[in-house]
Amino acid sequence: MSRRFGAVASAVLLIGAAAWWLRTSIRRPAPPLEAGEPFPAFRLPAPGGAIDSRALAGSIWVASFARAGTPELLDAAIEMRSLEVSFERAPSVALVTFLDGASPSEAEEAARQVGSGGRWRVAAGSPLPGERRLLVVDRAGRIHARVSGHGPEALAAVREAVGALLR
Repeated sequence: MSRRFGAVASAVLLIGAAAWWLRTSIRRPAPPLEAGEPFPAFRLPAPGGAIDSRALAGSIWVASFARAGTPELLDAAIEMRSLEVSFERAPSVALVTFLDGASPSEAEEAARQVGSGGRWRVAAGSPLPGERRLLVVDRAGRIHARVSGHGPEALAAVREAVGALLR
C-alpha cells in the first residue's frame, strides 16, 4: 500500500510541477497598449541599419505588425504604401512594419519584396509580440491611436489620427 501511495504522490507532484512550468514558461503577449501609454523602448535589426525608439523620438510614426512568413506582410505593405503616399508632404511622419518572428535576413528579403525604404522601414522582430493593430505614436513616444482592422476605414482612421498630431 505504501508503494502505491508513493507512486500516486510522485505522479501528482510531477503533474503539478509540469503545470507550474508550463504556466511560467509560456510567453504570453503583453496586454495591449492603450492610448496615452508609452511605446516600449526597442532596438531591432532592419535593412539599412537598426531601427530604435530613440531614432524615432520627436517623430510621429505609424507601426504595423505582421508575422514572418504569412500573408500579413502583404496587408501591411499595401497599408504602408498607401500611408507613405498620403504623408509624402509630411517629412516628420515615419512608418515601421514590425515583422514578428523574422530573422534579420528574413526582414531584408521582405523589405526587398515589398519595396520598403526611405520613410517606411521593416524591422526584424517586434517589441509587442502578438500585436496586430496599426498604432499611431506621437512625438513623445506615446500611443496616440490604436486602429483595428484593415482596409479603407482603418487607413482613414490612421490618416485622421496622424493629421490631428500634425495640426
